[in-house]
Amino acid sequence: MSVQRAEFDERLRSLIDLVDELIELIGAENRELETGVPSALSRSTAQKARLGAELDSWVRQVRLGQFNLAVATPALRQQLTARAEVLDEVIKENMVRLRSGIDATRSRVDAIMRAIREQTVREGSYDASGRRARTAPMPSSLLA
Repeated sequence: MSVQRAEFDERLRSLIDLVDELIELIGAENRELETGVPSALSRSTAQKARLGAELDSWVRQVRLGQFNLAVATPALRQQLTARAEVLDEVIKENMVRLRSGIDATRSRVDAIMRAIREQTVREGSYDASGRRARTAPMPSSLLA
C-alpha cells in the first residue's frame, strides 16, 4: 500500500467515524422522540449542527474533486457506503419523528387556544359599571 493511499485511508476512516457519530446522535434523538421527550432537541441540536457542518465540508471536498474516493481501499469505500445508507435511514426516521412532534405541539396549542376562546365567550363582556359581566358562574381557569 502506498503512503498516499494509507494517508487517504486514514482520512476516510475519520469520515466514517464522523458518519458513525451522527448515526449514534440522531439515533439517540429518535429514541427520545419516540418516548415523547421534547427535550431531546435542545440537548442534541448544537452537536447535530456541528457534525452536519463537518459532513457538509467533506461532501463539498468530494464534489470539488479535492477528495477522490477512488483512491481509497475498496473495503473502506464499501464501509463508507454502508454507513452512509444507515445515516440516510436514521435521518429519514428523524424527520418523521420531528414532524410528528411538531404536529402534536400544534394540536396542543390549538386545544389551548380553543379553551381560551371558549372561556372568553363564557365570561362575556363588561357591564355598564365597567365590571366584567358573566353570563354564567364559571371559574376563570383553563382547568375547569
